[in-house]
Amino acid sequence: MNVYLLSSFLSTEAIIAYVFAGILLATTAMFLHKYYIGKFVDKMEKEGIHTPKKAKYLTDLPANFIVRMVLKDGSSVRRLFGYVVGEEIHDNPSDPLPKSGGRLDLSHARFYLLPEKRAEATTRFPAKGNSPLVFIVCVVLLVVGYFLLKDILPVLIEELITSYSGNE
Repeated sequence: MNVYLLSSFLSTEAIIAYVFAGILLATTAMFLHKYYIGKFVDKMEKEGIHTPKKAKYLTDLPANFIVRMVLKDGSSVRRLFGYVVGEEIHDNPSDPLPKSGGRLDLSHARFYLLPEKRAEATTRFPAKGNSPLVFIVCVVLLVVGYFLLKDILPVLIEELITSYSGNE
């Protein structure tokens, strides 16, 4: 591998860019996760969907791709919900979700928030505080921080190297 190419991938500016890209991706994933699951939990709380009799289909709730994805077996979010298929009640989070043809099939399952998990669900996924505006402000602050650090950190590192090497 070309040494110049390797050094450009490992330059201070490049490393700062990689770290900030990772932070930005993590922030985006966290926002989407909390925002959409928060809307899902909030809708269940407001409509009192806490018992198998009140369980609703995902099509009747704000359940998009992200909510469907985290409802898979074994996820930490899945253990907050019970579900009903026909008259069969599944209130144990370890009960496997219904499958059709080997694939997860949530179209026949009605979900409800387990009564003993309501406090945990509303604490972990609050409806308030996860607005798109907060996310945009965080992204703007991250971008500003990146540009400040991108220009300042190399100078600081150079100053530290110079001061410790005795070459002034």
